[in-house]
Amino acid sequence: MGLAEEHAEAPSEVGGVIFQLASAALVVFTAFFIWEEATQLWFEVKRSKENAGNGAVAAFHGASNYFTTWNILDLLRILLVGVAIIWSYSDREAFFSGDGLSLLSFTVLVVWSRLISFLRAFQNTGHLVRTFITIFWDIRMFFVLLALMGCAFASAFGILFQQPLNSTGLEGALWFVFRNAIGEGNSAPEGGDETTLTAKVLMLLLVIVLYLVMTNFLIAIMSDSFDRVQDNAEVARNLMRLELVYEAEVTASAEAAGRAPPRSYIFTCEGVRFANASRSEADQAADKWEGRVKQVEKTVRRESRMTSAALADQGHRLAAIEDRVSGIEANFNQGQARIQEALERLLEMRSPELSEDRRAKEASSSESPLSASPGALPAETFPTIAPQAAEASLVMNAQS
Repeated sequence: MGLAEEHAEAPSEVGGVIFQLASAALVVFTAFFIWEEATQLWFEVKRSKENAGNGAVAAFHGASNYFTTWNILDLLRILLVGVAIIWSYSDREAFFSGDGLSLLSFTVLVVWSRLISFLRAFQNTGHLVRTFITIFWDIRMFFVLLALMGCAFASAFGILFQQPLNSTGLEGALWFVFRNAIGEGNSAPEGGDETTLTAKVLMLLLVIVLYLVMTNFLIAIMSDSFDRVQDNAEVARNLMRLELVYEAEVTASAEAAGRAPPRSYIFTCEGVRFANASRSEADQAADKWEGRVKQVEKTVRRESRMTSAALADQGHRLAAIEDRVSGIEANFNQGQARIQEALERLLEMRSPELSEDRRAKEASSSESPLSASPGALPAETFPTIAPQAAEASLVMNAQS
C-alpha cells in the first residue's frame, strides 16, 4: 500500500486518527507562532514610533528591524506549514504524491533548521551559530558572482550543444555546468557532442574558473569569517544569548509586562568578578587562546609597519645630517683658507724681504709645471709663522 492510499483511509483507523491529531496540533502551534510573530512586529513598530515619532517612516523603520534572520525563517516556516495543512485537508491524496511531497520535504527541512536557534543559549555552541550566520552573510556576493559565471558557461554550452531555447534546454545546460563544476563529470545533454575541440577548451576553462578558482575563493571567505568571529568568541556567545532574551521579552504578554517590575540585563565578556567562576580552568584557558594566533599576526604586521616607518624616518634624518656636515666642512675649509691668507698678509707687512722672496718663488713656481700650487707657503717658513703672527697681533693692538 502506497503512502497516498495509507493516508486516504478513513479517520477511524489508527493512521487516520494520528494524522488528524497531528494536523490539529500543527494548527494550534501555527496559530501560536503567528501570534508570536505579530507581537514582535507590533513591538518593533511601536518602539520605532516612540523614538522617532508617529509616521509612516517610523513604522517602516520598525518593520524593517523586525525582519532578522530568525524572524524570516519563522515566517517561512509558518507559511510552509500553513500551506501544507490547507493542502492536506483540501486534497489529501494529491498532497501525499508528486508536488505535495516536494513541499513537505522542504517544510521539514525548514522546521529542523529552526532548531539551530535554540543552540544560541549554550556556552559551547553560541559562537558557532554566530559563525554560521556570518559565513552565509559574507558569501552572498560570492553566490551572485558564481551565478553569473554559471550562466555564462551554460549559455556557451547551450549554443555549442544546440540546445532548444526553452526551459528544458536551459535546465539541461545549467545541470551540465553544475555537475562538471563539482567534479561529477556529467555527459553532454542530448544532441550535444563533447568530443569537439571547442567543447574540450570550454570544459578546461570551466574546471579552472568554477572548480579551482571559485572553490578556493569560497574557502578563503569562509576562513576569514571564521577567524573574525573567533577573535571575539565570547562577544558572539553573549550576543546570541542577548537575542534570545530580547525575543522572550518581546513576546511576553502586555499584562504580565505591566505587573512585573522593569528588568535590565548586562552582558559582559571579561573583567566582571565571578563572571567565569562556574567554568573550569581548561575552558577559561581555551577561551584565552581563541583567535590568539590571528592577533599575533596582526601585531607582527603592525610592528613591522611601524619599524619600516621608523627606519625610513631615520634614513631621512641621516641624509639631512650628512648634508649639514658637508656644509660645515665647506665652511671650515673656507675659514681655514681665509686665516692662511690673513697670516700671509701679516707676514708681508712685517717682513718686506720675506714678501719679495715669496713673490720670487711664486714667479718661479708659475714657470715650473711640477711646482706646488700658487699661493702655498714654503715649508721652511712655517716654523716662523706662529711667533711672527703673535708679534704682529701685539703691534696692531698697541696701535689701536
